[in-house]
Parts: sequence; structure tokens; C-alpha cells
Amino acid sequence: LVFGAVEDDPEHEFHALASAVLIQKLAARLNTQREAAGLPRVDFRIGVNSGRMLAGNLGSDERMEYTVVGDAVNLASRLASEAKSGQIIIREELFMNPGLYPRVCGKPHKTIAIRGKSHPVTTYNVFDIHTSYQATLERNLEEVVASRSKGCE
Repeated sequence: LVFGAVEDDPEHEFHALASAVLIQKLAARLNTQREAAGLPRVDFRIGVNSGRMLAGNLGSDERMEYTVVGDAVNLASRLASEAKSGQIIIREELFMNPGLYPRVCGKPHKTIAIRGKSHPVTTYNVFDIHTSYQATLERNLEEVVASRSKGCE
């Protein structure tokens, strides 16, 4: 998922993390239903990063695709590969951002070496958003669950 591209979004970092939390909560809820029905779990490993990137339609006349590329995108992918099932991993600088830090709940994760980077990256595991945003998150979660149960009407 990409936030803040095409249309400017000054809250893109918070929206990205709130969406990641929503995805993990939705997966947990659906996994309870899946396990009760004897179906396998579906788990997500999420990495979130923010930074400059190239966004737009890339490709050829035969195959054009909207995509994002760049160092920030590559790091997000690497963070996702470091996450375990159900985790949201972000870099420390993003977690400590004054506009974000008071709004998300997380704890230090680990420091990882990234190929092509001269310095290791310290990461945090985000597990929720602040209680003042919980009501909105729960409404959004209920809306997603309700739309899923309606099917393709």
C-alpha cells in the first residue's frame, strides 16, 4: 500500500500505520473464524517506511503499471521480511517522529544490517494505535467485516 502519492497526505505516516494495525486486527478476527471452520490461518508480516520515492506508471506500451521504487520502498520490503507473522516493523526514526510517536504503541525490536547501507537500522514493533484513535479503528474494522459478509452484491 502507498500513502501520500498521487494526492498529498500530510498524515500519510499515521494513516499507513493505522492501516497496518487494522489489517493485523482483521486477520486476527478472521483467523478465529477460519480456525473454528478447520481452515488454515492467514497471517501477514508488515513493514512500514516513509521517504522519498519515484511513483508513477512504469513499464512499456504492452504492460504499464503504477508502482513505486526507491530506497524507501526497498527498506519497507526489508522490514516486512524481518517481521514475524502478525508483526508491524518500522525503523526507529519513523517511530520517534514527534507527529507519530504519541499516536502509536510499540516497543524496540532489534537492530538489523541492511545490504547496501553503511549503518544498521534500529527497528520497532508497532502493535497498536493510541486509545484515542481506537473508536475510529474499531468502526473501520466493523465496516470492513460487514462489507466482507455482504459478498459481491
